[in-house]
Amino acid sequence: MKSPIILSTFISILLLTISSCSSTNDHEEFLECLTERYHNSISNVTYSPNNSSYASILRFSIHNLRFTSQSTPRPQVIITPEHESQVPPVVHCARENDMEIRIRSGGHDYEGLSYVSQVPFVILDLINLSEISVDPESKTAWSVAHTIDPNLFVMILITRGNSVRVTFNSTFLGGADELLSIMQQNFSELGLTREDCTEMSWIDSVLYFAGSPNEPREVLLNRTQPFVRYFKAKSDFVQRPIPEQGLEGMWRLFYEPESEEALVIMVPFGGVMDNISESDISFPHRAGNMYIIQYYAYWQEGNARNSDRYIRWIRRLYSYMAPYVSSLPRAAYVNCRDVDIGVNNNEGRIDYARASVWGRKYFGNNFDRLVRVKTAVDRDNFFRSEQSIPSLYEEVDD
Repeated sequence: MKSPIILSTFISILLLTISSCSSTNDHEEFLECLTERYHNSISNVTYSPNNSSYASILRFSIHNLRFTSQSTPRPQVIITPEHESQVPPVVHCARENDMEIRIRSGGHDYEGLSYVSQVPFVILDLINLSEISVDPESKTAWSVAHTIDPNLFVMILITRGNSVRVTFNSTFLGGADELLSIMQQNFSELGLTREDCTEMSWIDSVLYFAGSPNEPREVLLNRTQPFVRYFKAKSDFVQRPIPEQGLEGMWRLFYEPESEEALVIMVPFGGVMDNISESDISFPHRAGNMYIIQYYAYWQEGNARNSDRYIRWIRRLYSYMAPYVSSLPRAAYVNCRDVDIGVNNNEGRIDYARASVWGRKYFGNNFDRLVRVKTAVDRDNFFRSEQSIPSLYEEVDD
C-alpha cells in the first residue's frame, strides 16, 4: 500500500527537478543572448539570483511588503540599463526565450505588477534612467475645488486613534492672514487660528506632505522609501454629496480592529480638473466628479500572516461605499492599482471583453483608444500583465 505514495513522491520530485532545470536553462539562455548582443558591456547592470546584489536590487523599489514573501515569484534576471540603447536587446532576448518583461520605475505599483509575474520573467528596472529637464521659464498653476479660492488646496485624511480622527491638510499660495479670511468664509466650523498655520516655501511644503517636515531639503534626493509596509488599497470617485448617515456607517467600520492603521484620503476635484476634457488624455475623471477617495489598509510585519483579515476589512469598506460613489461603471484610479476590479486572462491572447471590465473603470471611454494604440505599437501583445491594455487583430470601431 506504500508503493503509490513512494511513486507519487518520486514523480513530484521529478517534476520539481524538471521545472528547476527548465527555469535555469531559460535564465542561462537569456544571459547568453544578452552577451552575444552586448559583448559583456551590460554585465555590470545585470543581476541574476547568483549575484550578491540581486536581493537588494529587487527589494530596493518594492513599496508593498505583501510582495516580499518567500512564495512571491521572483525574476530570473534584473537589468538596470544606464542608457536607452540598452533596452531593445533586453526586449529581443526576452522574446527569444519566451520570457515576460515587467518594467519597473519607482516601484509604486500597489499590486506589484511591475515586479511580479506568475510566469518566467525578467525585470527591466529603470532606476538609472532618472535624468529630468526643468524649464524655469514655464510657470503653470493648477487649482481644484471650484467653489473655493483657486489658490487653496484642501484634502481630508481619515484615520483611527482612540477614536475616528479627521484631519484637514491644505496648501495655500499666499499669506496666513489671507488664508484665515478664506477659511472663515468657507470652513468656519473648523475654527482655524493663526497658530494652526505655518508659512513656508513651496519646496518645504513638499517635505511637509511627504511626512518629513523637519528634515533638510536634501532628504528629497534620497530614493529609499522610508515608509514601507504591508497594505491593500482601493479607490472611488464621488459625484454627489455623501449623506451624513453614509459617513456614520464608514465611521463604524473604523472601529473594527483591522482599521487600527487604516487611512482614507479624500481629495477634491473641480477647478482646472473641470477645464480639461475627459478625452484629452487617458485619465477621464474630470467634470462631474466632486472628489476622489483612496482607501488604505495597513498592517505590521508581525501580522503579515493575517493579511487576509485586513484585505477582507477593506473589501467590506469598499462594498459599503458602493451606494455613495460613481456607478456603471464604478470608476477607479489607475495609480491606486486594484486587481479586485478585474484582471486579464493568464494565457493566450488577452480577451478584450474581460479587459474592458477593469479598463473602463480606470479609463472610461478612453479605453478603446488605448486599445487601438496598443494594437498599433505592440500587435503581438508582448508587453502584458494582469491589467495591461490588450492588443487586437482588428481595431475597435470609433
